[in-house]
Amino acid sequence: MKIIVFRATPMTSMGFVIDQIIKKFEPHLIDVIARVDNQEALQKIKDINKIYTYDYNTFEKKYFDNSFKKKFLINYDLVIIPINGNLYSYKNVIDLAALTFNKTKIIFCDYNKDNFIKLSFIRKLFLNLDKVLMLISLPLTIIIILFYFFITIFFQLTKLIKENTI
Repeated sequence: MKIIVFRATPMTSMGFVIDQIIKKFEPHLIDVIARVDNQEALQKIKDINKIYTYDYNTFEKKYFDNSFKKKFLINYDLVIIPINGNLYSYKNVIDLAALTFNKTKIIFCDYNKDNFIKLSFIRKLFLNLDKVLMLISLPLTIIIILFYFFITIFFQLTKLIKENTI
């Protein structure tokens, strides 16, 4: 099994995360995506095969272009995002992982609880709740505004017609 891990947690936790991954999945390859300034510390963790680096402060997809995606010649079996409790605060990492690794299965490693959480359809829905609500509310709002507009015009025309007939 080939696994790619996003370094989305404090460096002091990465050794624990890698140990938990090895214990749970027994992979033959673990690569990590991390900032350049974390590369030296990550190289000291013996079970990491390769470290892909980036120069940005956050995992936001607006900073990562297709050249970043092309770095990954290996097809990974699993993407792991280490979390510290609240997985919903890692939405930017999830978006980047989904963009970069397409259909590869994404799992969260809650290293404090020694727990792995699958990114299910329901979780994806809740993570994108703002977009879902926008898709629902925008057409509804447009319909209500158009209805109000037509009702207003109708009553104004009705009023004009009554005034002209009197």
